[in-house]
Amino acid sequence: MDLQRFEMLAEAWGADLARWPQPERDAAEVFAGMHPDVARRVLAQAGTLDAALDAARDVQAGDLLAARIRRAAPKPARTLVWRGAMAASLALAVGLGAGYAGAAAAASDVDSAYFTGVFGDLDADWAEWTENGA
Repeated sequence: MDLQRFEMLAEAWGADLARWPQPERDAAEVFAGMHPDVARRVLAQAGTLDAALDAARDVQAGDLLAARIRRAAPKPARTLVWRGAMAASLALAVGLGAGYAGAAAAASDVDSAYFTGVFGDLDADWAEWTENGA
C-alpha cells in the first residue's frame, strides 16, 4: 500500500482501522508499521473529521418541511397511462367490429342450399334414431 491509497482509505473509513475492510486493514497496518509518523498524521486528520461527524446532532425533518418537499415534488404523468389504455381499447373495439362484420359477410355469401344439403335430413335421422333406440 502506498501513501495515496492509505490517505484515500482513511478519508473513506475514518481513523479507526477496525472499521476498515479486512484486506485493506491488514495492508494499512503493514503501511503504518513501516511509516508510523505518516500514518499517525493521516489518521489524526481523519480522526478530526470523525469527531466532527460524531458530534453533529441528528436533524429530524419537521412536518412542515416534509409537506413542502411533497408539494414541490413533480406530479406523475398519469395522462400518458390513460391515453395508452384508451388507444388499446379503441384498437380492440375496431378489431372486434371488423371481425364480426367480416364473419357476417362471409356467412351471407354461402349458398343456403349447401346447408340444406348437409343438414336438411336431420329431422328424419333424429326421428329414426329415437324410434329404434328408445
